[in-house]
Amino acid sequence: MKSLKVHLNIFLPVASKGLLNDAEILSSAWCSCLPNTTVHIVSKNKGIAFAFFQLIGIVFRKFTFRKQIAFHLEEVQSGLKRFNDLNIFIPNQEWLRSLSAAEMAKSDVITLVKSKYALAKVKSIASEIYYLGFSSRDINLPNVKPDYGKFLHVGGKSPQKGTLAVLECWAKHPEWPQLTVVSSLPEATEFSEHNNIRLITNFVTDKELVHIANTHGIHLCPSKAEGFGHTIVEGLSTSAIVLTTNNGVMAELVTEEGCLIKASAKEQRYFSDLYEISESDLEEKIEDILQTDIRQLKIRGEGSRERYIEINARFRDSVSKIVSNVVLQKVIKD
Repeated sequence: MKSLKVHLNIFLPVASKGLLNDAEILSSAWCSCLPNTTVHIVSKNKGIAFAFFQLIGIVFRKFTFRKQIAFHLEEVQSGLKRFNDLNIFIPNQEWLRSLSAAEMAKSDVITLVKSKYALAKVKSIASEIYYLGFSSRDINLPNVKPDYGKFLHVGGKSPQKGTLAVLECWAKHPEWPQLTVVSSLPEATEFSEHNNIRLITNFVTDKELVHIANTHGIHLCPSKAEGFGHTIVEGLSTSAIVLTTNNGVMAELVTEEGCLIKASAKEQRYFSDLYEISESDLEEKIEDILQTDIRQLKIRGEGSRERYIEINARFRDSVSKIVSNVVLQKVIKD
């Protein structure tokens, strides 16, 4: 089966950092199973000319000897289904809108989900659905050792990363060490006057952000919701101790090597609950870390790295099984 010639189309509604990460991680795992694969990543917002020539290629390959398989990430591009031999949808449940939800119910779409949380939320509306799992980039820098006295929160421009909860908690404790916050939320600037908060609001390159992540040993990721949780899993890859929300997708990623913060569901977005952490529990978790011996923190950090390796290995094994037992069976049958 490894000799089968396949072309993989990966459709993105937008070329966001998270979806581009998804596409690269997915294509890498796929090509490990079927090395004789060509891949095109197609996004609506890469420009009309780019999209036009990509679509011409999709139509042309429909009539060649290669089997053409499409992954639709976050949204189903229903108008392009006819040009593919198989259509696979990977939703982010917090952005699963009605049109894509309706496509899941059709017999010509297979749904793969990144988490058990997503499986529970959307399985009732899918005609055919499988648990895939997922992974994130390995951003570990071997020559950089994490400092377990340094705290980091990366929120970017997203309002669902729990940025304000982290800042409000830190502002109450001027005795705590410096917290580095990478965020472009306008509300975050209100906390810039606190001496123990280093706020980075300007653009940070990926190389710079990777270095920041590797130098900070404690990562605060109390998300309200996640499609998967790249910031969390990338943090694990750097041997950081990750604090995240004890609900939803987030609670599937971090185990005893990190910290799970109590939270409760406050509202809902599409097929996902939105959680608010308990600030008092976050305070307790921070105090516990500050009182823990550095040797114990390093051991937990090593556990984070092992957890990342486990998540990544399980994902690649899952891709291999789905390719063999589901995808190829359907493509060969057709």
